[in-house]
Amino acid sequence: MPQQIVTLSIPFSTLLQTVSNLDIEEKQQLWQLLEQDQDLAQIKDTRVNIPNQGTEETFSKTDRGEDLIKSQNVEEMFNKLGIR
Repeated sequence: MPQQIVTLSIPFSTLLQTVSNLDIEEKQQLWQLLEQDQDLAQIKDTRVNIPNQGTEETFSKTDRGEDLIKSQNVEEMFNKLGIR
């Protein structure tokens, strides 16, 4: 079956929301597909940071309100983190 070229018009915010809902393996597969497509040279020049598994887990936890260090102000936060 010959390939067909389809042009879609998707709002960027919708695209970002959709990609953010993918798990890390799906994001890596998507990026590999984009890298293979020579017609997407403009996208290939754009740097995209795909978080690793640990970062994805941290984002998920903070989205659920877990493992947060809550502070009333910057001084308190620095003290709790051992920065000062």
